[in-house]
Amino acid sequence: MSIAESLDLRKAVNHELAELQDMLKTSAYRRIIYKEERNIEENPALSFADISLEIEKKRLLFRELNRALRRVSFLTTVKFKDEN
Repeated sequence: MSIAESLDLRKAVNHELAELQDMLKTSAYRRIIYKEERNIEENPALSFADISLEIEKKRLLFRELNRALRRVSFLTTVKFKDEN
Protein backbone atom coordinates (compact mmCIF):
# COMPACT_ATOMS: atom_id res chain seq x y z
CA MET A 1 0.00 0.00 0.00
CA SER A 2 1.36 3.39 -0.91
CA ILE A 3 1.60 6.34 1.44
CA ALA A 4 -1.11 8.19 -0.51
CA GLU A 5 -3.49 5.22 -0.18
CA SER A 6 -2.71 5.01 3.53
CA LEU A 7 -3.47 8.69 3.99
CA ASP A 8 -6.76 8.32 2.13
CA LEU A 9 -7.66 5.29 4.24
CA ARG A 10 -6.84 7.17 7.45
CA LYS A 11 -9.02 10.07 6.33
CA ALA A 12 -11.90 7.68 5.57
CA VAL A 13 -11.54 5.94 8.94
CA ASN A 14 -11.53 9.31 10.70
CA HIS A 15 -14.75 10.26 8.88
CA GLU A 16 -16.33 6.92 9.84
CA LEU A 17 -15.35 7.54 13.46
CA ALA A 18 -17.19 10.86 13.43
CA GLU A 19 -20.29 9.20 12.01
CA LEU A 20 -20.12 6.38 14.56
CA GLN A 21 -19.82 8.86 17.41
CA ASP A 22 -22.97 10.61 16.22
CA MET A 23 -24.72 7.24 16.05
CA LEU A 24 -23.49 6.47 19.56
CA LYS A 25 -25.08 9.67 20.87
CA THR A 26 -28.46 8.78 19.43
CA SER A 27 -28.30 5.18 20.65
CA ALA A 28 -27.44 6.22 24.21
CA TYR A 29 -30.93 7.27 25.22
CA ARG A 30 -34.59 6.50 24.67
CA ARG A 31 -36.65 9.30 23.18
CA ILE A 32 -39.96 10.12 24.83
CA ILE A 33 -42.58 12.25 23.10
CA TYR A 34 -45.06 13.67 25.57
CA LYS A 35 -48.65 13.81 24.31
CA GLU A 36 -51.79 14.97 26.09
CA GLU A 37 -52.93 11.67 27.58
CA ARG A 38 -50.21 9.28 26.46
CA ASN A 39 -46.46 9.19 26.04
CA ILE A 40 -44.71 7.71 23.03
CA GLU A 41 -41.40 6.03 23.74
CA GLU A 42 -38.98 5.45 20.89
CA ASN A 43 -36.17 3.03 21.57
CA PRO A 44 -32.92 3.53 19.68
CA ALA A 45 -32.68 1.61 16.43
CA LEU A 46 -29.07 0.60 17.05
CA SER A 47 -27.50 -1.03 20.06
CA PHE A 48 -25.22 1.13 22.19
CA ALA A 49 -22.91 -1.82 22.93
CA ASP A 50 -22.56 -2.77 19.25
CA ILE A 51 -21.70 0.77 18.22
CA SER A 52 -19.20 1.06 21.10
CA LEU A 53 -17.41 -2.07 19.89
CA GLU A 54 -17.35 -0.79 16.32
CA ILE A 55 -15.91 2.55 17.47
CA GLU A 56 -13.19 0.77 19.41
CA LYS A 57 -12.25 -1.29 16.32
CA LYS A 58 -12.06 1.86 14.18
CA ARG A 59 -9.98 3.68 16.81
CA LEU A 60 -7.49 0.81 16.90
CA LEU A 61 -7.30 0.82 13.09
CA PHE A 62 -6.78 4.60 13.09
CA ARG A 63 -3.97 4.33 15.67
CA GLU A 64 -2.29 1.54 13.71
CA LEU A 65 -2.47 3.59 10.50
CA ASN A 66 -0.95 6.60 12.29
CA ARG A 67 1.87 4.48 13.66
CA ALA A 68 2.59 2.93 10.26
CA LEU A 69 2.54 6.31 8.53
CA ARG A 70 4.86 7.80 11.13
CA ARG A 71 7.24 4.83 10.80
CA VAL A 72 7.30 5.12 7.01
CA SER A 73 7.73 8.89 7.07
CA PHE A 74 11.09 8.48 8.83
CA LEU A 75 12.27 5.90 6.29
CA THR A 76 11.16 7.60 3.09
CA THR A 77 13.31 10.08 1.22
CA VAL A 78 12.18 12.15 -1.72
CA LYS A 79 14.41 13.23 -4.59
CA PHE A 80 13.18 16.38 -6.29
CA LYS A 81 13.88 17.06 -9.95
CA ASP A 82 15.94 20.17 -9.29
CA GLU A 83 18.26 18.31 -6.90
CA ASN A 84 21.17 16.26 -8.23
